[in-house]
Amino acid sequence: MLVIVSFLILAFAAVMLGRSFALSEKRSSILTNAQAAANGAASLCEDGSLTDWNLRFFISVIAESNGNNIFITDTNGIVVSDSSRSIVSPYTGRQVDADVMEQLYRTGSFQKLTTLQDFYSNAPVYVVALPITEKDDEKLIGYIFVSSDCTEIVRKWNATATIFVFTALIILAIALLFSYYSSKRQSEPLREMACASRRFAHGDFSARVANTGRSDEIGELTESFNMMAEY
Repeated sequence: MLVIVSFLILAFAAVMLGRSFALSEKRSSILTNAQAAANGAASLCEDGSLTDWNLRFFISVIAESNGNNIFITDTNGIVVSDSSRSIVSPYTGRQVDADVMEQLYRTGSFQKLTTLQDFYSNAPVYVVALPITEKDDEKLIGYIFVSSDCTEIVRKWNATATIFVFTALIILAIALLFSYYSSKRQSEPLREMACASRRFAHGDFSARVANTGRSDEIGELTESFNMMAEY
């Protein structure tokens, strides 16, 4: 029983660690994507304009290549451009929550699983926000927000984990069956010896233990027992 419990604990730990690692890798990828987008935006905004079509095309390409969503705000948190290919953006003109902007002002970055105050209405997404600064004088001109839905990777990992756990349980069941029959085979001659010993105790010296031709210690013990019975 202890072996089964230990096995199940290890399997659960492996599943949770794998899930955590997969999410960590995804979040690291989003951060790298945000850093590249912020650097590219800074290079394209030499005149300080965040509404340039070249900039919008750039973040659209970056977003599509990584499956992310990107939008850019001015220093007040008002969205001025995004990666949507639609002429009319669903985000342009909206303002990011003041608490998020305050953290950006204070720490220079933002990373969180959030809806951004209903920017993303379906479900929380992982959001990374970084400042955009002019190349020459490091003047802050805006912020770039990169987001990605992590539910898909969690769903895929859960499916993989289910298969892993199911396979592990099958292997465990096979191992337990093998162990049961192996133990039974090992103990059968010992039970026969115990039975023969009881018959000896009652004066019946005709009892013998079946010799199955085993060459291990049990086989040697069986042979010795039968030889003892002869005398």
